[in-house]
Amino acid sequence: MPLYEPGKPLEEYGENVQKLVEAMRGADALLWSTAAYHGTLAGVTKNALDFAQFLARDERPYLEDRIVGLIATAGGGMATV
Repeated sequence: MPLYEPGKPLEEYGENVQKLVEAMRGADALLWSTAAYHGTLAGVTKNALDFAQFLARDERPYLEDRIVGLIATAGGGMATV
């Protein structure tokens, strides 16, 4: 997954990002799962969420009217964060 760059057109990101955005666009519900690192989401998860910016001008912008479930796993002293 490439890094999200504001202003860069979706077509320039390649097929994997386009599939992710289309999946988010067509979903009525999303389940996001990630490992937690240093008390927060993994960087790759944050980066994937950045691509929701391409939904900004949709009829249902961003994650509006979608059910979103979040799962995080971690161990150690930072796990409860």
